[in-house]
Amino acid sequence: MATKKKKSYKVLLDEIPDQIRRASLDVPSAIIDCLEESKATGAILVGSGGSLTSAHFYAHLIEKVSRKQCTVYTPLELLCSAIDLEGQRCLFFSAEGKNPDIIHAFEYANKHKAIVTCVTNLNETPLGQLCERTNQKNVCLPVHEKDGFLALSTIVATMIAGYKAFGAIQPQSELTNLSNVADAAIPRVTTPNKLNQLNQLIVVYAPLLKPAAIDIESRFHESGVASVQIADIRNFSHGRHYGAFLNQSETHIIILADEGTAALARLTRLAINTSLSNSLIFFSGAPVEAMFKSILFSMHLLWEIAEPQNRDPNKVLVPKFGRSLYYLPYQSSCLTQPLVDASDVPLPSHYYDTSFDAVVFDYDGTLCDSDERFDELKPIVALMLERLLEHSVRVGIATGRGKSAGISIRKAIEEKWWEQIVIGYYNGSVIETADKTLDVSQYPIDPVIKHAHEFISSKRLSGASVDMRPTQITIEFGFALQSDTQIDVLCAQLIEHCPDIKVLRSGHSIDIINKSTSKLRVIGALHHAKQCLTVGDSGQPGGNDHELLSHPFSISVNHVPGHADTGFKIGALDEIELSATLRLFSMMQFGQGVFTLDDGSQ
Repeated sequence: MATKKKKSYKVLLDEIPDQIRRASLDVPSAIIDCLEESKATGAILVGSGGSLTSAHFYAHLIEKVSRKQCTVYTPLELLCSAIDLEGQRCLFFSAEGKNPDIIHAFEYANKHKAIVTCVTNLNETPLGQLCERTNQKNVCLPVHEKDGFLALSTIVATMIAGYKAFGAIQPQSELTNLSNVADAAIPRVTTPNKLNQLNQLIVVYAPLLKPAAIDIESRFHESGVASVQIADIRNFSHGRHYGAFLNQSETHIIILADEGTAALARLTRLAINTSLSNSLIFFSGAPVEAMFKSILFSMHLLWEIAEPQNRDPNKVLVPKFGRSLYYLPYQSSCLTQPLVDASDVPLPSHYYDTSFDAVVFDYDGTLCDSDERFDELKPIVALMLERLLEHSVRVGIATGRGKSAGISIRKAIEEKWWEQIVIGYYNGSVIETADKTLDVSQYPIDPVIKHAHEFISSKRLSGASVDMRPTQITIEFGFALQSDTQIDVLCAQLIEHCPDIKVLRSGHSIDIINKSTSKLRVIGALHHAKQCLTVGDSGQPGGNDHELLSHPFSISVNHVPGHADTGFKIGALDEIELSATLRLFSMMQFGQGVFTLDDGSQ
């Protein structure tokens, strides 16, 4: 099936008038209810990226309906706030309802007993599913087709719903019919500077038109067309003009004014005079109508400046670190914790005094959470592994997995690094570099493994999956063996009948390998000169990282081996698996060929 060609920004822009005209004549009752329910208390509105525009738009609507204060937060601002959310009305905006930040913020608001309404633009979203499970409200404002990178149609659809709902609640507001808004001419910027030479815009806005200023800032930065600074008309006078004065040839000031600020805007422009390149853009009509028009102007402004640069704002190449930033996993409970604090299990001082030139990671439960072991490696993990390699630190992976580990690494890591990553498959029984595809058929079956398999076959384990490879047997249990006691009995029987094997347990399975095999073999394969750090999650006796975390310098991200001098748990006690691994990454300080651990003292 052919991939549908991505529409250009100009095509999507030209479709907006039709989108507005064909908007249903019915007033969206769910949005009316949302505005009505906020009358008594106002609301907290949450959004990020393009959805922050929608949050500010609705904040103005609700303030006008309720005469109560509305506060707009990004998801992180809400998570770090000290306000009591119990009984507070919160509106969450997210086109696809899936970004990690909005999910975290929703879970936080729900946990603190807020009354939440989520506004999305797709029928099936993770945010919508969360609403269903928690008895919170989800409102879908569908768009004709999937939106582009800069969220034109989804923001317009969300604005249309709010505009019409506001008109239904406040008929005296005398809003212009939406079709007239669609047909209205979009103002254009005039500047003596060449538009394709602009590096900075300063948007000076009337308070009512702040959503448009927010939209311009977001739209221009997300497309990389120009840097944008925003300030209201009076705050601009507090030193916000000096940078523009120093960079006159590359800067243009756009003043956004409505009927309530027209005189002040003209005086401001008169004061600037010809000292700085500037334009005054005036939006007539009722306040909500002016606000709607100003956001449409923002969308057109981007094209007006991008076109002379021969750039399509809807077609950008997001750098790898950008994707890592977007999908950065974090725990909201750990946001305010420093690298090391009193709630942490401390590492010994000699860990902070040591330079490491090699590191070996377990995979499941360490580089990924155990319940996400079948998912792709998270971008931030891939980025940090590449960061180690960029600084010539030797990297090893010691895993109970087979070829799936190599496939995952090759999907996530740039090809130029593959041959520098050593993977110990099947708990170190097979060692290859990541550039080689594992082919187990080239390895002879270990007689010890064959003998163990024959014994297991005689046990006829109901509901268990038994997978034999030349150097390892993996048993994954279904519902037939639910208790640890039953699994313990099986492990004891295996060791009794097959004394030359080693039985290793992890959260989801047991692995059976030759007694001579160890994940520690990966350390030797790295050929490092100084000190190696090992990292794993199942360090408890019998766990598949017990030996790995018995190494002199070793860190556990979950279960510890019980030794007095190795396998120390990192981070807070409730910070486990990938979250703890990310804590370790955040503590790494890089030099040439080595890294050290920051103790958080500076």
